[in-house]
Amino acid sequence: FSIYRTIIMGQGPGISNYLRLLFSYSKFLQTGYSIPWGACHALANVTGNDAYISNATLCAYALANVLSNFNVNNATIQKLMTYPNQAVVVLGPYEVEFNLLHPYRSFLLDLAAWWGAMVPPAYVDANGGVQPMTENSQLCQTGLPGTGPYEIYKVTGTPGEFTEIILEANPNYWGNNYTAGSLPLLDQPAHIQIVDIKIGLSHTDRVEYFAQNQAQITYVSPPYLGQLYSAWPYSKYLPPQSIILLEGYQPAGVLYLSMNNYRWPFNCTDFRLAIEYGINDTALLQTYYSPLLNETLAELYLGPSNPAYAPYYNPDNLPLYPYNPNLAIEYLNESGWECQPNFYTVLPNGTVIGNPSAQRLPTLSLTIIPPVTPLVQEQLEIITQDLNQIGVPISVTYATTAETDQWVSPSTTARFVSLGWVPDWPDPLYQLVFSILNVENGGISGNMAWFNNSVVNELTAEMPFVTNQTEQLQMLAEVYNITYHEAPYYWLPWPEYYMIVQPYLKGITWTWDYYYYNTMYYQPITLYEITYSNGTTVIEYS
Repeated sequence: FSIYRTIIMGQGPGISNYLRLLFSYSKFLQTGYSIPWGACHALANVTGNDAYISNATLCAYALANVLSNFNVNNATIQKLMTYPNQAVVVLGPYEVEFNLLHPYRSFLLDLAAWWGAMVPPAYVDANGGVQPMTENSQLCQTGLPGTGPYEIYKVTGTPGEFTEIILEANPNYWGNNYTAGSLPLLDQPAHIQIVDIKIGLSHTDRVEYFAQNQAQITYVSPPYLGQLYSAWPYSKYLPPQSIILLEGYQPAGVLYLSMNNYRWPFNCTDFRLAIEYGINDTALLQTYYSPLLNETLAELYLGPSNPAYAPYYNPDNLPLYPYNPNLAIEYLNESGWECQPNFYTVLPNGTVIGNPSAQRLPTLSLTIIPPVTPLVQEQLEIITQDLNQIGVPISVTYATTAETDQWVSPSTTARFVSLGWVPDWPDPLYQLVFSILNVENGGISGNMAWFNNSVVNELTAEMPFVTNQTEQLQMLAEVYNITYHEAPYYWLPWPEYYMIVQPYLKGITWTWDYYYYNTMYYQPITLYEITYSNGTTVIEYS
C-alpha cells in the first residue's frame, strides 16, 4: 500500500526513490502519471477491462481509488496485490516480492531510506485519501501518526522556518512491550521522555545554553570550539574530548557553489572556469581549523562524488583546480568576448579585461539560504574578496524557503548558489552523481546548476544499474572528465561530522542517518581528584 501510494501520488520520495526501478521514466514523461509498472495490467486482469492498459488516466484514478478504500480482506484487492507481473507482489501476510525494472544492488537501502512513507492505510482513507499526482493537503496540515519511539508534541514556527520542535516519548510505541535488551539498538523505546529541539539559535546562545547546562547537544564551528570549551564550567577538570565527539565523514555528500548553466554570464564555460581558478580553496579549508583540537575538520575533494565512496570517486585521479588568479583572469578575459552579450570588467589595478566596447559586468548575486554561521560568513568573505580581485563583483543575497521552492526551472533558479547535497542512502552513483548532474533533477531537486550534457545525462541514468564494477568506473571516469572541463560547480570543502555533548549524555550512536534520540540516556558522572606521589594532581571521571 505505502509504496504504491507514494508513487501514484507523485510524492517526492516516491518519484526520486523508485524512478526506473518500480515505474517507467519514459511512460511517466509520456502520460504524466507515475504508475508502478504492471499495475495497469493487474487491474485489467482482475476486472476484465483492458482499457486500464491503454488509458493511463483511467488506470491512475482506479489505482488511487483502490488505495483510498483499501481493505486487505477484499477479494478483488487480494487478487490485485497477488498478480505476479507487477512492481510489488504480495506473496503472503508477511512476504512481498519486489520486481525491479533494472538490477540495483542498493535497493534494500533505498527501501529503508524513507520511513516516512509507511502510513496506516485506514488513516489515509479517513483523511483525504489518495489522488493521482496530488499531495494530500489535509495530511500536510495535520501530520501523520507516528509509529516510532517519539511523537511530536509541539511545533513553533512555519514549515521550512521552524524555530522549535518538542518531541515526547510515544506511549503507544510497539517497542514498549518488549523486555529491555531484546530489541535491536535503533528500535529500543525512548529513555528520555522529552526532547526539546531549538532551531536557528545564534552562535552566542548555543555557547551559553551549553555552558549553563540548558543544552545537552549543540554545535559551533571548528574555530569556535575553544570558545565553547572555555565557557563550559567543567573545562578546568575535563579534556575537550569529553564533550567533542568526532564522527568521521559519513554520510558523505558535496557542498558547492552552483553556476546556472542557462543564465548569463554563467552560461559561458570560460566564465565558470574563471570562478574555479579564482577562489582560494586552501583559505576556505582553513576556516575549518580548530585551534583547540589542532585539527582541520574538513577535506578538499573533486566532485561530483566524495572520497568516502572510493573507488567511486575520481577514477582517473584528476587534479583539484589550483588557486591561480592569473589563469582565472585569462579565462575571464576570454569569456568577456565569448559570452553573449559581451562584457568587460575592471581589475582592482585599473586594467580592463574583456570587450571594452561592451557592457560592464554588473555585480552578481551569490545566494545563500539562512541561517549563516560565523564559519559560513568567513567563507563568504573569502569568496567575495577573491572574486572581486579577478574582476567579478559579488554581493551576498539571502533566499527564503518559499523562494527556493520556485527553483524548478532555469529561469527561476538563482544564478549562483551556495548549497549542498547529501544522499538519502549510501549510493554515490544514483543518489549523488545522478542527482546533481542529470538535467532530470534540474533546480532544487538536485541539479542546481541545470547542467545539461547529453552524454552525462545518458551515463548518469544508466550507471547505477550496471552490474559490472569495471564498466561503472569507466562510465564514472567519463562523467568526471566532462564535468571537469565544463565546470558546473565550484566544490566547497566537505566537513567532518562531530557532536558536542554533555558528558552525562550516553548511548549516542552515529549512523548513516546521523543519531537517534531513543538510544540516548542520562548517566550521572563522578569526578575523581587523584594526587600522585610527585605532587601532580589530575582529574578523572567515570
